[in-house]
This record gives sequence, C-alpha cells and structure tokens, in this order.
Amino acid sequence: MNIQGAADYLRRFAGLLFIVFGILFLAFGGLCSAVYLLSFFAEGDLINMGFALMIGLPTALVGGMIILTGRALWTRK
Repeated sequence: MNIQGAADYLRRFAGLLFIVFGILFLAFGGLCSAVYLLSFFAEGDLINMGFALMIGLPTALVGGMIILTGRALWTRK
C-alpha cells in the first residue's frame, strides 16, 4: 500500500467514525428531547415545551453537522 492509499484509508475510517458518532449523538439527543416533550405534554405544562426544543434543536443540528462532515470525509475522492 502506498502513502496515498494509506491516507485514503485513514480519511475514510475517520469519516466512518464521524458518521457513527453523529448518529449516536443524534439518537440519544433525540430520545432525551422526546422524553422531555412527552413528559411536559402529559403534565399539561405546555409552557416548558419550548425549553425542550431549545435544548433539542441545537443538539439535532450538531449531530447532523457531524454526520455531514463524516460523509464528506468518507465519500471525497
């Protein structure tokens, strides 16, 4: 394996790690936000639903950006 092949392999491996980490980050952040939203909705405390969205939306954006970064690393030629 030449140096270019090794660099491509490491770039693709790093991209795959980013994708897996982003999916886990997105899944656990989404589950946490869903639990908060459901608990606020079940208690009838609709005012605090904005708090769950304030925490959940940036978490989803960060997870999505990590996934897109990993995808860019994984597929770039």
